[in-house]
Amino acid sequence: FRLFPFASQEKGIQFKEKVENSDAGVKEKQRAEEEAKRLLYVTFTRPRDCLIIALANTNGEWINTLKPKEAEEGWALPLPNSEETITLRLLEGDGEIPVLFKVLQQDAVPDNANEFIVAPHWFKLGNESSTIGNMSKQAATISPSYQPAIESAKISEVKNLGERISLKGVVDMALIGEAIHALIATYVINLPENTRNLAETVLTRYAVTQHISVDDALLCLERFKQFTQDLGPKKVHVEYPIEYRLPNQQIASGWIDVLIETDAGYIIIDHKSNPMSQAEWENNALKYSGQLALYKSAVEAITNKSVLGCWVHFAITGGCLKVEF
Repeated sequence: FRLFPFASQEKGIQFKEKVENSDAGVKEKQRAEEEAKRLLYVTFTRPRDCLIIALANTNGEWINTLKPKEAEEGWALPLPNSEETITLRLLEGDGEIPVLFKVLQQDAVPDNANEFIVAPHWFKLGNESSTIGNMSKQAATISPSYQPAIESAKISEVKNLGERISLKGVVDMALIGEAIHALIATYVINLPENTRNLAETVLTRYAVTQHISVDDALLCLERFKQFTQDLGPKKVHVEYPIEYRLPNQQIASGWIDVLIETDAGYIIIDHKSNPMSQAEWENNALKYSGQLALYKSAVEAITNKSVLGCWVHFAITGGCLKVEF
């Protein structure tokens, strides 16, 4: 929550206008617009089969960040505007895509009489959270990534995918991991015919071409593809968002790197870019047992299906380890 010091007044605030028109203000506005464009780019390019855009109108500040500089007054993103419109011509080229326009109206006030109400819950005192005076309290929301390891967790299976990938120079392993992660995700989403072009594009955007070759990145992808195929996938989901209310009423939210759906249940895979040797695989994989256990609880609670296994994937060193709780 951020307090707006000018209450409901929006115009005629000299101090606010001075800040916005300053060099720092102009730069911040440009940064905010570029961030909005980035989010819109992700929104428009992520969907494979269908994109739903819910708008109060087509002339909003957010959507208008796509407006070309040379556009005329009254420009609007060419979206369908009537139920008679069934195709939309693309801005570039001669292609057309099928569209459907619907006006959503609320015919009646919703009946909230039977709405499920969660009773207030007082969190137990804990040691990890912030302290006010002499009293500690648990956080209302938690991140799966920061869950402590489970002491009783163990490694039940190890899959050796191949030799360690060779990296060059002084490497930012987090950036390398993000690049490999992005390559796998974009491949699963788009299934491009030319994977080499995809790998070149991803590595270039992450500025890691001087540290890892396209061939090695593709090797990481191919090894992971083979591993997932051996699991008998019905469907493979990447970057799968979850939000789960724990029994103590804390809210856990995060993203599962890979969620594989099979006829018998689900399989969870978490990518790690750790460059440590094969001898250290097990100790490193067990560090993420708390995170995987939380994902497992969330998936089972939400889907009412069993999670058959939780794996840690070391893409660079070529291993997958199954973690049991």
